[in-house]
Amino acid sequence: MRIRHSRLTRDFLQVPNATVRDDRMSHMARGILVELLSRPDGWKTSCDEMWQASVAKHGKDSPGRRQFRSAFAELKSLGYLLSEREILAGGQHATLLVVQDVSAAQPDVPQGGTSNKEHGEKKTGVKNTSPDASSDDEDEHHLAAFGAFWIVYPKKIHMVKAKTEWIAAIRKGIDPSLMVTAAQAYAREVAGKDPQYTSYPANWLANERYHDEYPEPDLRPALRSVPTPAPSPAAARRNASRNVLDRLADELRAAAGGDQ
Repeated sequence: MRIRHSRLTRDFLQVPNATVRDDRMSHMARGILVELLSRPDGWKTSCDEMWQASVAKHGKDSPGRRQFRSAFAELKSLGYLLSEREILAGGQHATLLVVQDVSAAQPDVPQGGTSNKEHGEKKTGVKNTSPDASSDDEDEHHLAAFGAFWIVYPKKIHMVKAKTEWIAAIRKGIDPSLMVTAAQAYAREVAGKDPQYTSYPANWLANERYHDEYPEPDLRPALRSVPTPAPSPAAARRNASRNVLDRLADELRAAAGGDQ
């Protein structure tokens, strides 16, 4: 088959070859993934809405709802579609679907977009010792602590771009532990705020936000007054009886003192 590639300058999508060629995916799941990735961040849809749009356009030739749901389940199981809990304004929680161009279960995809096997070895199986291969090995070393950063960062989107900025920061001499600690502090700062104002991880790294000064967490325990419980009716009667007896005893002692 002859393949012709166009040189596009706008309105195009970049997807890693390892993702497009992931033979674990059905062709339908792959098509849905590519369509979702072509949409802008924040685009709202659901499995049933995509199925309804397909039926409206293709009629009886459209795949059924069950096939769409099966494809979505497939993307989730393969790590391309993630469910995340997000804190909304007012402290309410919501479930957000995040689409990734690299599977969370396939972290060996380098920044060039091919698998390590394709990128680091020739077809003969002989290991590639070119400078590009050495650079890939170095990048993999730099990415060793990226997982810790990705776990604590409050917005998980565009992982490939974030990895690129992470490697660039380490090459500039930035300590990975500094970036992870700063990401934790940033997550505390934006917790409960409108998530649309939370920086993308790649932008946060590119703008060197790990050098920002974030407020220290308040580790003091919250103090609150605890009201004294009201006595039970039986206890109230006992206390009243004791008060009467105490008054009588005081009166007797006073009378005895007067007789003397």
